[in-house]
Amino acid sequence: MIDKKLVQKAFDDLEPGNLYFIDRKTKKITLYTLKALAGLETLKKNRKEDPQRFAQIPKPQPAENMQEVETFIATVHDPKLKEAMRRAMTSHRPFREFRDLLDTKIKEKREWEAFHKKNLEQRTERFLKSAGLV
Repeated sequence: MIDKKLVQKAFDDLEPGNLYFIDRKTKKITLYTLKALAGLETLKKNRKEDPQRFAQIPKPQPAENMQEVETFIATVHDPKLKEAMRRAMTSHRPFREFRDLLDTKIKEKREWEAFHKKNLEQRTERFLKSAGLV
């Protein structure tokens, strides 16, 4: 059985050097990092022996993340907060400013967390189906 929570964590991992793979035989999810080259070498060898055995969980894409935030902003009822969020998304560090803004709004932060969790669950299901893992 595939650990869907770990797949969701992988989708939410923005660290560029982190790569997640699912072993189709064991259903185990493994994190490989650029800091642990021995693990990457083992993965490379295993993939060479059986190219279909491992499915890489895709990295989160900035455009996809931006779309998710914009969709959430459209659901916000407070016009001042909505405008502040829109301004944050045009800043130099949009996701950081968006999160900082949410830290001041408990209700909206909970709503964002629920919205984001639902999106991660949907992404996970789509990925697992497309990879033939469910």
